[in-house]
Amino acid sequence: MSPDLQVTDASSLRAALVERLTSAGVLTDPQLRDALLRVRREVLLPHAYVRVSGPGTEPIG
Repeated sequence: MSPDLQVTDASSLRAALVERLTSAGVLTDPQLRDALLRVRREVLLPHAYVRVSGPGTEPIG
């Protein structure tokens, strides 16, 4: 997947999340709404995040 497509995909997903939260009445602050639309949270997470349930357990796929 090209980087441009990934950005567009992430942008669309952010917009869909904001729309769902707004429609549900959970997101009412316009400044927070704008921040959620603008901040690229996907760049804050490492590319190879692995969650482990506990010591000695296999990583969740």
